[in-house]
Amino acid sequence: MNKKDERGKKRRTSKTVDISKAKKRKTATESKISKIQDLQLKVIGLTSHDNCDGKKIENLLRKYRHLWQSVFMPSSHLYPLRDMEYGVWSADTLYVLVREGKETDLEKLVEKQLHADEINWIGSDKRMELLGYWKKDEVYNPKLILVVWWD
Repeated sequence: MNKKDERGKKRRTSKTVDISKAKKRKTATESKISKIQDLQLKVIGLTSHDNCDGKKIENLLRKYRHLWQSVFMPSSHLYPLRDMEYGVWSADTLYVLVREGKETDLEKLVEKQLHADEINWIGSDKRMELLGYWKKDEVYNPKLILVVWWD
């Protein structure tokens, strides 16, 4: 694939991987948080952006660990670069890779607790493009990655 980014430069693409062989390791990993995920949760806890309460998001995600596989909170701009000197992560979008079967529970929790401006989902096809993996015999699911955004 020769896809180009918004600047017209060739975008680096990664090989897609079948993760169906790695399934069913859930029991031990549902409650465990990896070192890199723990670091990301701590960074989320430092988020300060309008109505986005990073500490509340971090605590909620830790408490409801059984609803998600991984979380990430980047920014759609370079404000974090400007604000890191002051110990603030100025991100505006939370991405949550949801656990299968927990989509509704996670969405209701986020709607009630996080006061986001927008809550959307990324489904199977787009997820495959963004994350670079697929599951053999996967049935289309429009709710795989929860996207939570604050203005």
